[in-house]
Amino acid sequence: LLLEALDAHPLCVAAGFDLADAQLEAAIANHTAVPPRIAARLSLMRGDASQLPFAAGACAAILCDLPFECEGRFGYKLDTSRGGTLGACIKEMVRVLRPGGRAVLLMGDERMPPLREALADAGLRAMCERPCPLGFTQATI
Repeated sequence: LLLEALDAHPLCVAAGFDLADAQLEAAIANHTAVPPRIAARLSLMRGDASQLPFAAGACAAILCDLPFECEGRFGYKLDTSRGGTLGACIKEMVRVLRPGGRAVLLMGDERMPPLREALADAGLRAMCERPCPLGFTQATI
C-alpha cells in the first residue's frame, strides 16, 4: 500500500515502520526492487506505532496495516511490553497528524469492533469503510 501511495503522490515522502524483524527484513529486501523514483522517498526502520518519531502535527497522512492485538495465520501481535495497545496507536496517529490530516487503516474484519472502539475513544470515526479481501483474509480499509 505504501509503495502505491508514493507512486500516486510524487511529492510525498514516507517512512515505514515495523517491530517484527522478519517483516522489516522483507520490506528492506523488497525496497531494493522498487523503482528509484519511489525508493528515494521511502525510509524503512524498526519502530513502534505507539511511539512514532515525529513531532506533533508533522504528518499530512498515515497509511497503516493494523495487525495489532491478534494472532492470525501470520503470527502478528502488538508488543504490549512498553504499554502499546490499539488505542495507544490510534492516539499516537492523532498526535502526529496535522489538522485536516487523514489516516487510511487496513484491519482484519475480526478486529474491526476494537478498532471502531479505539477510534471513538480518541474522538474519531471512520469516514468510509470498504471491504478489501486479501487472499485468505477478509479485511476492511
